[in-house]
Amino acid sequence: MRQESDLRQPSAGKRSRQQFKAASVAFNNERQRHQIEEKVVDRMCERIGPLFELNQQGARLFDRGPAIVCVYQCVNPVKDLQASSLSPSHTQRSNAAGE
Repeated sequence: MRQESDLRQPSAGKRSRQQFKAASVAFNNERQRHQIEEKVVDRMCERIGPLFELNQQGARLFDRGPAIVCVYQCVNPVKDLQASSLSPSHTQRSNAAGE
């Protein structure tokens, strides 16, 4: 498994200064992917709220083959979305920008 670094994409223009972050995890096989996908969705629901509420807040969940990417505002994706069963090294990244 490989954890990619956070992506920071501040909005262009003066009307919005919101920062968006993304987290992406690649999986070795479909079974592992499915298990982690369930944990990611569960963690999102526990920490942030149901998916329909996330959509109302402007969050987007993308499923792209072996990777699942969630893009949303003002939240640390590695801290809030990483499954607790993954190794601690994957959850130690932190960045307080935008919070």
